[in-house]
Amino acid sequence: MARKLTTGKAARLKRVLRRIGRLPSILDFVPPPPLPGKHPRYALIGRVAAEWSQMEHALDLIIWDMLPIDRATASCVTGQFLGIAPRFRAIAALCGEMGLPKELEEAATKLMNRTFTLSDERNRIVHDPWFGWGRTRDAKQFRSRTNKNENFGLVPVKRAEILRTIQSIEAKVAEVSRLHIKIEAALAASGRKLPAPDPAFLSQLEGTSHVAITPGFRPQPFPGSGKKGLF
Repeated sequence: MARKLTTGKAARLKRVLRRIGRLPSILDFVPPPPLPGKHPRYALIGRVAAEWSQMEHALDLIIWDMLPIDRATASCVTGQFLGIAPRFRAIAALCGEMGLPKELEEAATKLMNRTFTLSDERNRIVHDPWFGWGRTRDAKQFRSRTNKNENFGLVPVKRAEILRTIQSIEAKVAEVSRLHIKIEAALAASGRKLPAPDPAFLSQLEGTSHVAITPGFRPQPFPGSGKKGLF
């Protein structure tokens, strides 16, 4: 009987070793504290956030170049967007409004849909709380159960997983850049030009010095002029 118990314990120990790839430590059975400030995992977390911001910026560049206003003014609009979805939707809407080829509008929508899973990965890495011991390279995150995630509690997250997410984000940024090139080519082929200002409105500006004319910006008629304006 004793031999059977010993054999059973050995089998369980082998399963544990295969799962964790090393001898168990007392730290495996004690809840870890919040990840220490100098833990090397923070560099990877920051890299995920930084690479994602590059994607959002690449999308902003497309929108700025599509809008017939200067980039600083256009940024007042895109600066209010939260995440990639409203940016992609704005690009698709602008493609339709400006009469660009239908495939560009569809390409923006398809690229958005293919990015949602990656967006969830990024959100989990950046926003879920991290835990771990200072003298180990291991780190865990606390995951809440959602309709997309069945895990609840501390979940080990390997360094290789985060690196794969970073590489996937970089690949998506490259796709956004290629979409930008196609849209710019379509805009150039369409002969897009800024709308000519309303002559009646320009006549109202004669003799005034308080109205600043910004390059690339379309002025609107003064309130109460009875005109609908150019927007």
